[in-house]
Amino acid sequence: MLDYIHTHTPKQDMFFKPYTQRFHIYYDHKEGKNNYYITHDFGKITRLIDENVILEGCDITNILFDSTSATIYISKGRIIINDTYIEILDDSVIVFEQLNMFDDSGFIVLSASFINNHHLRKIQLRYHLTYFDRNHKSYGLFNTDKDKIVIGVFDFEKNSLNNVISFTQRDIDHIILDDVYYDVKRAIKLVSYFLIDGGILNICDDEVGNLIRLQFADTNVEYVDSEYVEGGYTWL
Repeated sequence: MLDYIHTHTPKQDMFFKPYTQRFHIYYDHKEGKNNYYITHDFGKITRLIDENVILEGCDITNILFDSTSATIYISKGRIIINDTYIEILDDSVIVFEQLNMFDDSGFIVLSASFINNHHLRKIQLRYHLTYFDRNHKSYGLFNTDKDKIVIGVFDFEKNSLNNVISFTQRDIDHIILDDVYYDVKRAIKLVSYFLIDGGILNICDDEVGNLIRLQFADTNVEYVDSEYVEGGYTWL
């Protein structure tokens, strides 16, 4: 039986893990650290930044193929997916085996898949490689509730001997999969100040690293933009 979807689980960390209770701390003796869990509704605070987006990395660094399979290399990175901030700690490798058994009128999609299922320690982001036919259908294996970020789309070609002779990445910005519209590898650069009720949330992303600063304020303002000046960012 052919596998229309292939999965890889990268090493990762979620600073606040979705859970049914309001707040829960669990000490993981295997990892030697505390894990912090919050109600998944609180995770919506990540929408101050964006939804289902790559913040950094998760680049396709190499593509290899042979007569029967294709291999994709993905760099480590940081993403927001389904209201959860996740850091991918290591580079990843995912393989689509028996590719030569599929019709080359279709294509392959690399996606990041994650959903808040409220289970302690069991919830993890996964990379999926999924086959779609020429009509952009996945045979029911692509889950639009979980597969929220499309990292890449790939075409392949076979010869008369049923051997894979090419595997290339499409240069596209958008695609429709199972009747759902997706941006492809949508990454953002953060240089913004958000003023929320009772305080200022400063979020910036530059070569120095990430800075998140909370200040208290006397007034309630919805949004303030910013620009870079010598010595740092200033409000406009």
